Amino acid sequence: SSAIRAAAACYCQLLINHSDNNVKLIVLGKLEDMKAQHTDILRDMVMDVLRALSSPNVDIKKKILDIVLDLLSSKNIEEVVLALKKEVVKVDDLSESAGEHRQMLVQAIHKCTINFPDVAGAVVPLLMGFLTDPNHVSAMDVIYFVREIMETNPKLQQQVLELLIDVLPQVRSSRVCSCGLWILGEYSNTKEEIESALEVIKESVGPLPFFYNDEDDGYY
Repeated sequence: SSAIRAAAACYCQLLINHSDNNVKLIVLGKLEDMKAQHTDILRDMVMDVLRALSSPNVDIKKKILDIVLDLLSSKNIEEVVLALKKEVVKVDDLSESAGEHRQMLVQAIHKCTINFPDVAGAVVPLLMGFLTDPNHVSAMDVIYFVREIMETNPKLQQQVLELLIDVLPQVRSSRVCSCGLWILGEYSNTKEEIESALEVIKESVGPLPFFYNDEDDGYY
């Protein structure tokens, strides 16, 4: 096991320090092979693998996330989610490649919460901010994630409703808005929640297109 651990550490160093993308892809293939036979050893090194997410190449990022998601355990899940959260925050570029990177990270966090629901509360506030993401695919991933959380994690429903009400007026995607409105209608149960939901809907609609006509003494 010590030889396997040393080999894995060497691969991780190559993955982080080598500039050639072809070398990185070869190393990731080696780590993929090791994962099948020495899962426990690689689980201990999952954070070393995650450090290579700094690579700008999308294919490399995807392979890294695929490997990491197969190595999740109750011991490393919190560290992995924290690292993914930090990586999401770093992606503030509006370019297409940045949007694709953000989408992959959101999907990875989603998979983490499916397998370990207890970490959902730590990532929901961060992800809600991406409902206004100009990358509509990324925003849709988030709203579907939110809908699933509402269904599977009742403890978070009140928190999610409050966050959704705060962000809804800034949502610009019709599909994201549609799903958000469904969530508000489905899970606003108390009088206060219903009133808050109606208020944010009215705010989002804006001034109604009615005007007063003095001659006919009526509204149109």
